[in-house]
Amino acid sequence: MPRMNKFQIMQLYSLEIFSTCKNAGFVLSAKDIRSILNTHRKKWKLPVSTTVDDFLEFLVDKKKLYRVIHWPRGTRYVWAAEDFPHALEVASKLFPDSYLSHFSAVSLHGLTDEIVKSIYSNRPHKPTSNTVISQIDIDKAFAKPMRTASQYVEYNDYRIYLLNSGSMDVKTEKINGINVTNIIQTLIDITVRPEYCGGAYEVLKVFQNARGLFQGAKLRASLLNAKYMYPYHQCMGFYLERAGYDEKIVKLFETIPMKYDFYLTYNMKNPQYSDRWKLYYPSHIN
Repeated sequence: MPRMNKFQIMQLYSLEIFSTCKNAGFVLSAKDIRSILNTHRKKWKLPVSTTVDDFLEFLVDKKKLYRVIHWPRGTRYVWAAEDFPHALEVASKLFPDSYLSHFSAVSLHGLTDEIVKSIYSNRPHKPTSNTVISQIDIDKAFAKPMRTASQYVEYNDYRIYLLNSGSMDVKTEKINGINVTNIIQTLIDITVRPEYCGGAYEVLKVFQNARGLFQGAKLRASLLNAKYMYPYHQCMGFYLERAGYDEKIVKLFETIPMKYDFYLTYNMKNPQYSDRWKLYYPSHIN
């Protein structure tokens, strides 16, 4: 009888291999995979020639265990079995400093009734130096579609987007054991990137649902502390006004200088203009 090759041996021990990997965690790094292989190589009678790449090839080929996620600081392998944790849990543990933001945070805070199938896993990054902008720069940037994340992974009918846009001092909290941006940080994030919340109209609905859940002065302070290049306070004031907030809260953002005409979102066709906020906004938002 011919000797089995390494892939046939892995198939022979497949149930034990799957169980071992599953117990190791539902998000694993290449280092984790290497440790599993080295620890159990003799037990599974795998030849010395079996490499980590061989082991990964076997796992991925089975389409039962892992989906590959590429990231500048490493690669992650995510369990893809139907009985494994919810995609929100997977997304929140892709990296040690991962947290959920934008529409994912909106959903976890109970600020939308929409079924959110796109999940946003974010990480802090070092801020870039401030850039001097002009009205021409703003007009050109917002005449185009918003740049969106190109890195994502499909997981159990969900799409997990991998962002790297959080500030180093991002404010998060735990909801059902999941690390997620707090309400104030979430409102700022979806104002800055409305497409990660289903668009400007959906952002307005979130502001309406968030009434009474935060202090206006803290929202203002957090937005200014972020030191954004663009004048997002004009968008913030517009949302607060249209969402029916107390005028005292709305005026907190009106006191911030408005040097430029700005845009509520990107690539708008035939927008309306708010004189109060020096802001172009979609015509369907009244």
